[in-house]
Amino acid sequence: MTSVPSPISLRPLSIGELLDRAVTLFVKNFWVFCGLAAIVYVPLGLAQSLMGDFWLWYADLLGKVFSSHGKPPAFPADSAMVQRMNAVSTLEFLIWIVGAPLAAAALAHAADRLIVGAQTSFAESLRFGLRRWGSVLLYLLLWVVLMGAAFIVGYLALLVLALMTAALLRSIALLVGLGVLILVAWSGGILLTFVAGGVGFATLIVEPLNPARAFAAGLERAINRGSLWRSVLIGLVYGAISLGFTIVAYAAGLSLLFALHTGIPMILIAAVVSIVEFGFSVLIIVLYYYDLRARREGVDLVSLASQVAAAQ
Repeated sequence: MTSVPSPISLRPLSIGELLDRAVTLFVKNFWVFCGLAAIVYVPLGLAQSLMGDFWLWYADLLGKVFSSHGKPPAFPADSAMVQRMNAVSTLEFLIWIVGAPLAAAALAHAADRLIVGAQTSFAESLRFGLRRWGSVLLYLLLWVVLMGAAFIVGYLALLVLALMTAALLRSIALLVGLGVLILVAWSGGILLTFVAGGVGFATLIVEPLNPARAFAAGLERAINRGSLWRSVLIGLVYGAISLGFTIVAYAAGLSLLFALHTGIPMILIAAVVSIVEFGFSVLIIVLYYYDLRARREGVDLVSLASQVAAAQ
């Protein structure tokens, strides 16, 4: 399926306008985005289906927990089931290593082409993803490492500040208030690192940069005086969208699990919700990348689209 959107001028957008444009592009090119996201989530769903009666065991365990009134229920694990779960977890990890970079690169490329008004298709985006698989894998690994480092450093700093505060302050109210402020600052730092990583990923796909330089460019674009609070807001919006998708998936999946005593509907719902969320999330981050460039670098998509058309 091929879609040829009209070239658009990407002036600086409000958050509402950015989301509206993301929804419009996603709906018009629904099967392209969902097909590319399915590259990773369909194999994951098939892998999870290999766990067999695990879901019945899981439903029984939850039922016992809810009916135990706070007392941990005696529910011994089945060793064969544990071994099967370990094998499936290993398979899922391999699927992520192979499929996630491919799908992410293909989705970002499709989003990029659509935003600038160029042609895109499932096959063309998939070929791009295959060509860029190695560099995207390196980038995602770098992103995970830096996110982990930011989390650990922030946690240790939070712990040290908490201990110092407890030693210096005698007021419980001041102690709690300062603790909340520190926690908010730490959470904001994690959020900004995540958003900057997303902008860096879009940079890696759109511009000819290596993973390290792309991540540095993402940090520079997303975390500065002009875009700091906007990046925080984008992160909060992304988190809210992700939380909404997760709640829908778990609520519907667990309800069917208890009602039908089979995990297949839960796996299907989780796969469908994850496919839609993945495609939409990548589109949002690529749009935000272009929004930052429009604000700070004066990039205009009408002229950019003309350049793309001339190069075809």
